[in-house]
Amino acid sequence: MKMSQTLPATLREAPAEAVIASHRLMLRAGLLRKLGNGLFAYLPLGLRAYRKVETIIREEMDAIGALEIKPTVLVPGELWRESGRWDTMGAGMLRVTNRVGQELVVSPTAEEAATALVRDELASYKQLPLTVYQLNTKYRDEIRPRYGVMRGREFTMMDAYSYHADEASLGETYERFAAAYRRLFARCGLSVLTVRADSGQIGGSDSEEFMVESAVGDDTLILCPKCGYAANDEKAACADDAAEGAATALSIEEIDTPSVRTIAELAAFLHIAPRSFIKTLIYRAENCALDLSAAPGGAGLKREPNGGVYPEAFFAVCMRGDLDVNEAKLAALLKAGGVSLACDADVERITGAPVGFAGPAGLDSVPVVADKTALALHDATTGALKKDRHYIHVEPGRDFAPFLTGDVRTVRAR
Repeated sequence: MKMSQTLPATLREAPAEAVIASHRLMLRAGLLRKLGNGLFAYLPLGLRAYRKVETIIREEMDAIGALEIKPTVLVPGELWRESGRWDTMGAGMLRVTNRVGQELVVSPTAEEAATALVRDELASYKQLPLTVYQLNTKYRDEIRPRYGVMRGREFTMMDAYSYHADEASLGETYERFAAAYRRLFARCGLSVLTVRADSGQIGGSDSEEFMVESAVGDDTLILCPKCGYAANDEKAACADDAAEGAATALSIEEIDTPSVRTIAELAAFLHIAPRSFIKTLIYRAENCALDLSAAPGGAGLKREPNGGVYPEAFFAVCMRGDLDVNEAKLAALLKAGGVSLACDADVERITGAPVGFAGPAGLDSVPVVADKTALALHDATTGALKKDRHYIHVEPGRDFAPFLTGDVRTVRAR
């Protein structure tokens, strides 16, 4: 390639929106250009580097016997409805309808397409195991694309899919892939950490991620240098806490707490530690796949036909007062496409009280989800579902019974 015949695309200064080094350098060196928010085009020099990475990936995948396929980027919506993920993938999945009314998905991932291809070609379990992979364009409708190509809307992803007759075969293939990934990362000059991760909307019981330590990014890692434990904070778990105090024989009591809304204000008002409180937050879940028909408030929820998901459902989430809710864990527990804090109007409608006075005792309009830390408390303090009122001497199990219990807290260092 002669410089006289290529695009004179270098820049003296990077655009102000390029805030990380890789984004600035790729723009200044003439490797890529932005076409739209989260949409980037590779220029000749950038495409050469891009192809080199593709070559490394193909060589390592071919070396372990994976077969490359090339599905379409647009996938029939009926495949996503069949898998049940048409509703659960949420707003990040771009759905379109063509001129004859056919529903299509601009692939955010390719489980449906790959499985549809394989199932129509296999005639017997004796043809297993089989592994296929693709290097293909993906699109996820990120609400806030950032970091250049690190978090764009359109991108190229290698994904592989293996099909097995038994768990032993799956385990062998998993280990071959793990070794292949480490080799290809090493060939790219990357030092990676293997961490436990949340499977998210892709699904599955176990998930590992290979991560590169960086000053920028969207994940926080929980690492233990003593035991070697490593996990994404969306997946990291702690040993169960010991019970806080002893069970009280005192009956639940309503007290006056004028203008006291937050945990910090309540701790100062009552002169006790925040960990003695059970805070209750109202969450809105999108495309919840749980069966809520027998849950408090579940009878009035609208559900998709034929036992499908609930497009919208609300939950009261109870957590020890000094801890925070991990929304990725909560979404996984609720089998939801996503969760977010309810708006003030919904909180007041559900609890019958202003924001800041929610509590699980006597709350029967929505299902209560309790973190294990909340159930380990005794003689606790909670909101009383009334303005300027709280309950003391609250005993989990005696004064309220959760619909669901699980680990939904954000792990933190002790």
